[in-house]
Amino acid sequence: MDKDLQQIRNEVDNLILQFEPVADAVENIEYHGNFINVREFFQRAISRYQLEKEKRIPYKLPKKPMLSQVDLSGTRIITVEDNEDISTLLTIILEAAGAEVFGVASARRALELLGETSFTALVSDIGMPDLNGLEFVRILRERGDQTPAIALSAYATSKDKQAALDVGFDLFVAKPVHPAKLVMGIARLVSNSN
Repeated sequence: MDKDLQQIRNEVDNLILQFEPVADAVENIEYHGNFINVREFFQRAISRYQLEKEKRIPYKLPKKPMLSQVDLSGTRIITVEDNEDISTLLTIILEAAGAEVFGVASARRALELLGETSFTALVSDIGMPDLNGLEFVRILRERGDQTPAIALSAYATSKDKQAALDVGFDLFVAKPVHPAKLVMGIARLVSNSN
């Protein structure tokens, strides 16, 4: 892996590790007059930081496994995330591991795509407007679709995790997303479903 990319990933890992104790102690913060979940706020900041740093590297990220030697080559993953920065970051993470990624901004669009074609796995945010991630996966499971599903959420209490698993998600990943944990989680789910 290129030294600059490795440095960025190390910086992001360190930011996440430093942030965890804060996220465990504080749930919401006031930001521009509104309250926002502190994990969601931090995920947005990390996404923006990583994207800005990687834009400075004068070449396209190679599509080969770089995260913990996990290879997602041959997988087709749909991501459902309404925040553009986080969606872009998910695409970078998954493409770097070799996956073909289809990013959509709404659960309704994801339901359409999943009705038209098959995917190896799906990664979906929980807190989305209109149709949230829990409702999305509940609908998906009711129509018989068993695509392995990973829930992403800034709300990471044991109750939140259990709610996601109860509706049919196979794995819960707390925001801010640790790239290697996400990729390894997908790899485990994919290998278990084969």
